[in-house]
Amino acid sequence: MVELTGVSDLPTPATGDFLLAWRGSSPYRLNVSFIANVLAMGTSAGAGLVGKNGGGTVQDHINTLTTQNLGSLPRGSTNAVEIDKTATQAALDGTSQFYGLVNRVYAQGTRNYDFVRAQYLGAKLDHTAGTVANADGLHAFVWLGAAGNVTNAVAIAAHIRADGPGDVTNEALWFRAIDADFVGGSTINTARGFSTGQIGGDGTNVTNAYCFDAEDTDATSVTIAFRSSISAGTNKYTLFSGNTAKSVHLGKFGIGSTTNPLWSLSVFDTINNYVADFNNAHASSPFGIRIRYSASAPEGGDNDFIVCSDTASTKFAVKSGGAVFIQGLQILTTRRTGCPAAATDLASAITLVNFLRTSLITHGLIS
Repeated sequence: MVELTGVSDLPTPATGDFLLAWRGSSPYRLNVSFIANVLAMGTSAGAGLVGKNGGGTVQDHINTLTTQNLGSLPRGSTNAVEIDKTATQAALDGTSQFYGLVNRVYAQGTRNYDFVRAQYLGAKLDHTAGTVANADGLHAFVWLGAAGNVTNAVAIAAHIRADGPGDVTNEALWFRAIDADFVGGSTINTARGFSTGQIGGDGTNVTNAYCFDAEDTDATSVTIAFRSSISAGTNKYTLFSGNTAKSVHLGKFGIGSTTNPLWSLSVFDTINNYVADFNNAHASSPFGIRIRYSASAPEGGDNDFIVCSDTASTKFAVKSGGAVFIQGLQILTTRRTGCPAAATDLASAITLVNFLRTSLITHGLIS
């Protein structure tokens, strides 16, 4: 219901003209063409288009656009409600903000609310045959159609503001994929909570393409770029890469524990089995593990290639200079005098083996 005050003998306005009305002491304009379109949908829509001037019940202030059957659609796009607004010029450079549609709801009072939603959008498909190729609850885009540049183009931007003293006592979620409801035996082939398509085009127009980008963030307790609560099970994975692209990780990497890793790679487990397994399936010329320094290995005994230890002591170690230690005793060195040269024939190989056997006997490791 529209309450007009101080206006009489109104002429019939042309499309695009405005009716002048008052809410309290504030004037506002109503677009005649928009009202005409709404009224064409049904008489009850017009009655709820604008609430009564002050007071009234909740129903007096609810906008209800009645159901309208558009019939058979023609080829191409059909827009049930279309609002086009054009700004031809900003006031001064960088001083104007342009919003095509602003919709706010204000939840007030002292009672509890189950939900407060500024927009509730959905697409319900009731066709009994045929297939809908794509069904979108919300489709947003930014269209750059002229010579001017755009510094940042964002199809959907989410913002949460808390002025206090009230708090967000559980979680603040900017985007969330909520569970699907399955009734009557319906199924879904593949469900994706978050998915990106080919955002980089053909690769010739985009300099850098990031399908998911987490910028630096700080919190009082813990900061996590990606958190998974997927439990262990058959064909269940926290991370799964189905293609052959490389992976790069600059920080320390920990597996099997939630404590901060001390090394570039830390693997932890409590199972009665091997913690790590390296399997090269090459049939004719496989290689194992390569450990190397980027520079010449020092001769000192403080640098290790391999160390095997428990909580009591070091059981086996290979030093960077080539010395081999078992139970803390040096049994072999490859860079000091008294050690045969590398074996190049059968005789020198036998000499090298005899030297190793003598060293083990000397240190009481074998008899």
